[in-house]
Amino acid sequence: MKILLTFLLFIQLTATAQDSTSISFSTEAVQEFKKQNLMDEYDRAFGGNRRVNNRIKVGLVDIAYERFPANLPYLSIEQKIGKKFSAMLGSIMVNRNHTAFPIGDLFKNGFSVEFSYDANLRYYFKSNEKLSGDYLSLEFKVLTRDFLSDGLIQHRNYRSYIGRHQTSVNLGKQFGSILDIGFQAGLKNVLKTKVTEEGFTYTHKKENIQFIPFIGTYSRIGIGANFPRTKKGKAESCDFLNCYNEFNNLFKINLSNSLYLDPYYGTVKFDLAYEKKLGPLPLSLEANLVASAFSEKKFKATGNYEDSEEFKGKFFTFYPEEERKNYLQLTSSLHLKYYFLQNRSILKGKSVSNLSGEYFGAFYTYKMGGENIYTDYSPYERFLKDALKSKSGLMLGIQKKILKNYFYDFGLKYDLTSKGSVFYKLSQEIKFGYAF
Repeated sequence: MKILLTFLLFIQLTATAQDSTSISFSTEAVQEFKKQNLMDEYDRAFGGNRRVNNRIKVGLVDIAYERFPANLPYLSIEQKIGKKFSAMLGSIMVNRNHTAFPIGDLFKNGFSVEFSYDANLRYYFKSNEKLSGDYLSLEFKVLTRDFLSDGLIQHRNYRSYIGRHQTSVNLGKQFGSILDIGFQAGLKNVLKTKVTEEGFTYTHKKENIQFIPFIGTYSRIGIGANFPRTKKGKAESCDFLNCYNEFNNLFKINLSNSLYLDPYYGTVKFDLAYEKKLGPLPLSLEANLVASAFSEKKFKATGNYEDSEEFKGKFFTFYPEEERKNYLQLTSSLHLKYYFLQNRSILKGKSVSNLSGEYFGAFYTYKMGGENIYTDYSPYERFLKDALKSKSGLMLGIQKKILKNYFYDFGLKYDLTSKGSVFYKLSQEIKFGYAF
């Protein structure tokens, strides 16, 4: 079990190779000659040793979801059952097109948002008095509400299928209400897209239902309330969050949102960044390089538009044969960060100069290499292809280095270059992984 967790990198979070499969870390805060693993350090830092019967949690889930990776808002409640089991019910807010979800859409286009619901039965490998630790779970998730009528529906965004629901086995690790990461494998129930004799793509509510296998990773970052409510002991969170450790540079490997694969879609992402402090001010410059490989199997396009009496409009047409297209995309970014609360924390004796804390700044992103994922099926998608080649804007977020070799970074970005409404330009980002 632990070998699998170590191999996935998302569960056991190892930093060094060991002869044993036990993953551990040394810490100066421990006076004895013994090693502490990441879960023990988390418990000691945030009072995780107290009993927790149930938890309500809200945040963002980062999941490589069908066509495009997305960061989606979620709400969940977890109830302890016995010593090692728990039941969890949750809801994830999704875009109807299941593409990348700008959080600004919540304010501008509420009608385009729907909810995905899931039920999760978890088994914790150790006693789950605190609803934290390694777990194995069985999950059932409703992906899309039943919005299709009995008639034919034009498949305007040319997806290979519409996901209905899925069942998966999840292998993960939960750190209280802050972080939940893991790997999942299962079966997805989908409505497969079909092509008419005229070449129009469509789906039908009662036709061509298929079960397809899939694998993927997920991570959730959030805040929550634990019950029963009890007073916490003295938290030693500074040892965990490096409040008094100076570091002027970081090499970061982001593990979030890095893998999804089924017979029709596949994506793998490698995300590397180097951040360097600039002078005496709490200012830093970060260079980021992301390599994304994407594969999609779909019907071959004819290159023509035709009028459809049945679908009431002019639409792009396809051949009935399916083809697979593979894309490689390289994205380079520069981030200028100003840790605006750091000087005040230093004066109060709560921190030292490093690359942790709340920040605001500016970013510039350029996509290069390979073929853009967006196609030329419509003027709208051609616009997206051009508009998303490069962009710049402002950002606000919080970054923390965890122990010696881990970090998380949660932020909001406001795009100043892309066209569209003020709300559409607002998006969110989750990063979690190794930091050296």
